[in-house]
Order: sequence, then C-alpha cells, then structure tokens
Amino acid sequence: MNIRFTTVRRGDKVYRYPQLVESIRVDGKPRHRVLCNLSGLSDVTIDNMRVALEAGRSGQAIVIPGDCSLVGLPIIANLHFLDIAVLLRLWQEGPLPKLLTACIPGSGAEVSFADVVGALVLQRCTAPASKLKAVSWFSRSALPELMGIATGQFNNSRVHRVLDQLETVEGQLQERLPGKLVEGSGRFVTLFADVTDTWFDGQGPCMAESGLDKRGVYCRRIGVALLCDERGRPLRWKTLPGNYHDDRVLTEMAEAVSKLEWARDVPFVADRAMGRSGRVAFLASSGLRFLTAVPVDEFATCGAKVPWEPFAQVEVKGTNASVKDDCARASEAAREAGFKMIRPDRWVLDLGVFDKSVPAGSTTRPSAVQHALVTALRVCIRIEPVEQIAEETGIHTKWIQRHRVLLQLTPAIQAHIHKGEADRCTIQEILKVANLPADEQAQAFESACARRIGRARLLPRSDSPSPPPALKVRGVVHFNPERFVEQHRNSRRRIAEIEDFVQNINRQIARPGCQRTDSKILYEVQRTLRKQKLSSIFDVTIQPVADGGRRIVLTRKEEAWKIRLRYHGLNLFVAMADWNIDAAGIVDLYFAKDQVEKDFQTIKSVIELHPVRHRTDPKIRAHVSLCALALLLQRTLEERLRQAGHKMTAASAIDALATCHLNLQAEKTYSPTVPTGDQATILNALGMVDLADAKQLRRRLTPR
Repeated sequence: MNIRFTTVRRGDKVYRYPQLVESIRVDGKPRHRVLCNLSGLSDVTIDNMRVALEAGRSGQAIVIPGDCSLVGLPIIANLHFLDIAVLLRLWQEGPLPKLLTACIPGSGAEVSFADVVGALVLQRCTAPASKLKAVSWFSRSALPELMGIATGQFNNSRVHRVLDQLETVEGQLQERLPGKLVEGSGRFVTLFADVTDTWFDGQGPCMAESGLDKRGVYCRRIGVALLCDERGRPLRWKTLPGNYHDDRVLTEMAEAVSKLEWARDVPFVADRAMGRSGRVAFLASSGLRFLTAVPVDEFATCGAKVPWEPFAQVEVKGTNASVKDDCARASEAAREAGFKMIRPDRWVLDLGVFDKSVPAGSTTRPSAVQHALVTALRVCIRIEPVEQIAEETGIHTKWIQRHRVLLQLTPAIQAHIHKGEADRCTIQEILKVANLPADEQAQAFESACARRIGRARLLPRSDSPSPPPALKVRGVVHFNPERFVEQHRNSRRRIAEIEDFVQNINRQIARPGCQRTDSKILYEVQRTLRKQKLSSIFDVTIQPVADGGRRIVLTRKEEAWKIRLRYHGLNLFVAMADWNIDAAGIVDLYFAKDQVEKDFQTIKSVIELHPVRHRTDPKIRAHVSLCALALLLQRTLEERLRQAGHKMTAASAIDALATCHLNLQAEKTYSPTVPTGDQATILNALGMVDLADAKQLRRRLTPR
C-alpha cells in the first residue's frame, strides 16, 4: 500500500486529493485499487501514514521529529527556491498578473499567459546569464511546485507563443501600467527619459543596423528608449531600429508624455540631446515642466552669459600629485565668480530667465549629418582622378569610390541637397535613392525626407524671412572643479598621444624607400584626429625633407584650442521660465537623472539585456518588454526592503537568497535548506517568513 495524490486544476485553483491505494493485477496487468480517500486528514497525519507504510515495507523504524521533517528519505532533486519564491510572491502581489490577464484572457488554456510571462520574468531576474533554455531552467527550479504548473506544460511551443502575444499587447500594457502604479503608491514626482542600445549574438533581426554603439564598438545594434519615475520604475519603453537618433526619439517620447493625464505637472528630465534650440522650443510649447542641458557648442549663441573667463586663468598642472591643489584653485575661482557651493563637486550660479532662441541673422551651423552629406556630394562631383582628389582633400580613395554613386542622383535632388533640404537624411538613405532608376528617385527622396520630419531643424535658416520667436527659459550654470581638472588632463593626454603618433609615422616615412602615398598618410592622420575629437584643432600638411623623405607637420589652431578649453567643467541647465525652484534644486533634479542611467546599468548587467539571441523583430520587442518587467520587479523588491529599513540592491538580495534550495525527497516530500542569518533578515523585512517554514511549504506545494 501507498499514498497517492490526485491533482485537479479548475480555473486558477489547484486541488489535491490524497488516497490510500494498493497494487493489484487484473488479467496479468498491474493496477491500483483505491482503498479509501484521505481528504479529511491533516497533512501531518498523512505524512505520518506515508512514513509508517514505508517503514512497514522496509522493515525499519523511522523516528519523526517534532517539526515533522522526514528522516531517512533520500533527496532526489535539489531545486532553486528561495530567491524565486520571494520574487514570485512580489509578482503575484503586484498589478502585473491582473494587467496581463486583462490584456489576454485565459480562454481555457492549461497555463495562463500571465503565469508564463511571470516565469520568464523571474528567469531574467535570477538567472539571466544561464546557458539553459527557459524550459530547462524552469524544470530545475521550484516554480512547477510554487505555481502548480506541470513541467511538461511549460514547453518551447508555449514559450514562443507567449512571446508573440506579449509583443502584441505591449502597447496595452504600457497604457495601463502607470495608472496602476499611481493607485498603489501615489503620483509620480519626476519622470526621466533616456536612450541606450544593445547588440546581438549574430546578425540580429531586420531592425538591427551596423554602427558604433555606446561602447564605441562597431556592431549590429538596436536602440531602447526608457521612461522611468524617481524610483527607477519603468513606465514606458520602446525598441528602436539601429539607425535611431537620440533627439528624435526623446522628442517623440516627450510628445507622447505631454498628452498623458498621469504625467501632467510632473517634471520631465532629459539629457542634452534635447538641449538644442529646436528641441527646447518644442518642450516649451508642449506644456511639460521640462529640464535639460544645453550642448557646449550652443553656449556662445544661447542668449545667456556663461562665465568661463574666471577659469581661463586657473593653473592646472595636470599631475597625479597636483589634483587636489588644482581642484582647490578651481573652486576658489568659482567662489570669486559668484558661484554657490552645494557640495564640493557642485557649484551653481543662477542666470535667471533669458532668451534661448538664436538671434536673427545668425549663421546656421549645419548638422553633422548635413555636413557629411554635402561634403560627399561636393567631393564626388569633381572630375579629377580619385587619387588626386584624395591627395588634396585627405579623404581615402575607397571612401570616394564608394560614394560616387551619388552622381547618379538627378540634378534636382542634388540641388535640394546643396540647399540643405535633406539635412536630416543620412548618407545611407541618399545612397539607396541614388541606386534607383532616375524616374523613381524623386518619390524615394521625398519619402526619405518625410520619414525624417520628426528631426526638427536645430537652428533656423539664415535666409529666414522673419526672426524666430523669443524662447524664454530659466538657466542655471553648474561647475564641477573635479571635472574641470579631469577634462584639462584628458585634453593634454590626447594632444600628447597625437604627437607621439605623428612622430612614429614621421620615422616611417622619412626613409626615401617608403611606398605610402601622401593621400593614405593624410587619411590615417585625420582618422586618428577624428577618433581623438581633435580634427578641428589641427591643420595637417606633408613637407619634403632631405634625401627624398617626407614629414607630417601638425599646426595647432590656438584660438580653436582656447575655445575647446573654455567650457571645461561647466554645464548649462535650462528649464521652463516660470518654474519656481531655486538653482540648487534644478541642479539636483537634473543629476537625479542618474536614476534612469542606473536602470540601464541594471538592465544591461543584472538582467542581461545583451547580447540578444532572438532573430525576429517581434521576439526582440518581447525580450525588451521582459527586461522592463524584470526591472520593475527588482525595483519593487528594493522599495519593500527600503521601507523596512534595509538599503540593499535587488541584485544583492537575490544573490543572498539564492543559496537556499528546496529538497525534493522520496515519496514527493519537500523540505527547504535551513536559511542563513542574512536570508532570515530579508524574509523578516519582507514579511515572508512562511516561505522557509517546512510545515507550511509541504501543505501548500503541489508535487510535480
């Protein structure tokens, strides 16, 4: 005889019926006959009966201690348990399961959509770098017992079907999630927006594009935009094609946020990609309580006097031993200039309200994209041999040959490009137009320009018939002495590296037998200058020397170099003109933007956003959604711990809980390993002590 459990699932509930059965043979085949039902007995009584039956079969005596743990039964499986159990409890107590169920009702499925998404989110939180597939990981964890899901029901087909469904309901989920968070914890205090990227293990999907990512590595990548609140909880996220532009993405996000009721009158903080005049004008007209930073190249034309003169005379020795003294001299200069110290690395100066718009008649500085496109067209239109053009311009011959397809553009399109009417189209987009037949180019060119309408012009055209409207903003200057000294040292280091690089090349080309052409030498030097961001600081020429050799001569543009050093350590923050907050508050609020950057760090390192191994666009979007939901769950864990007086990151808490496993013993008996002191502290703080109680676990768990 033995005790058998029959499990029946009705809707969201699971029922277990214990029965006393014996083995018999009918027509020579083994069968089980039910002797009686044991539903009215307690779990302790049933456990005692099971042990007694086992003792009778083996002829041994088994002692059952007071805590009812079974002694003598072998352990047949060791399952990941406590970290998963804690996160599952938080998941089930939060709004996400109901939101997901509302997006896709159960419709009679054996395993609900919300349960599968929950399991995948828990995997991203606890084992993101696992080489196991989700199905294999699921069977080695305690989730089948905790969720009442048979291991066979969590299979690859169901996982991929759920990922496709998650991608389709992403919009609904994001529409409803902020409202639920407001209901649970009150209105948001601040909203932070930023953009990052991720790369692929392989070629990636259609939306992946080759380019330099945030690490400066050339790879196939996509973008990820994120909007979070002051607690780091994700509210909106979006997967972007690899050729995204930060300013356009943030503008679209700001436009969407400005129409949301829950975001009304909540400060919206974005980085300096939104600090140019065109973007600031949009923010001012949107009604958002915005805060952003102005790019350095607009300091001189923004209508505010950024005080750089007091720091121009500060001596920076630039050695490791002089850092402290250098910072002290910079701090003293800030004090004399009227800055107020918030803390040693934050000195602020309130500029009040000023006009951020560009004065009428100013020369329009073309964007980097427009400059590259017009330059390519002007170079390729020349009729001289490629080698001669390369030698005169310093542009590599392969680059010229690759871009000569631009000559296939119709004269009308070339005229539009020269006028700057394609200044938001990339070279790659125009190259695609040039490869089309002439009768199809006009329509393709218009479509390319139409797709880029969201990239508003940064500055008005110089021939604008009317002056731009006044753009009144509140300005605050921030000075960081440590950053001031660091930027001076880095500038000198880059200059020294360039000089060493040129000396090394001069040694190579000084020999008469050197076969390298002047064009290749110029291209190599200018490419290095661009990498060091010094191409506007130096003029490069090649001069002959004795014995038929050559040498490179670098001539530094002193005025340009002084301008480069002018704004080191300085930031200019702009906000809506009628914002009643002091200068220190504006600076602190902007640097609180570190919250969204920490979210990206968590997604990339702890949740392992990259490298991505999916191959289709819908799966990529579903993967990003899983990472965002995992981030929300981790932020919920941190908030609960913080409320209990424990300042601990989610990663540290999960790591501490991970060593407590669940032992699966013979006869489907479960017992957890004894929690450590740290684990007991976390459980007490969260109010989840019952998760380590062996009696309650055996009563609640559904055997697999």
